Amino acid sequence: MKVEGYPTLYFYPANKKKSPVKCEARDEEGVIKFLKEHTTYPWVEPAAPTPKVEETTAPKAEETPKPEETPATEEKKSDL
Repeated sequence: MKVEGYPTLYFYPANKKKSPVKCEARDEEGVIKFLKEHTTYPWVEPAAPTPKVEETTAPKAEETPKPEETPATEEKKSDL
């Protein structure tokens, strides 16, 4: 086995461990294509990642200002 360049990838197929296959691809698409062509088992595409949903919570009762504490109410009191 001769290593030329970096990275050098060798694929060892199932039941043929003494006959590795050199992958000449240098990019993601090429490596995936190579694996699809040489794998023993059927290729299964990975599931698309699910978007992360941010949790929102309502303010707790103690965090919610009481009507008499709101600025609009304070303005009305000062008008009297």
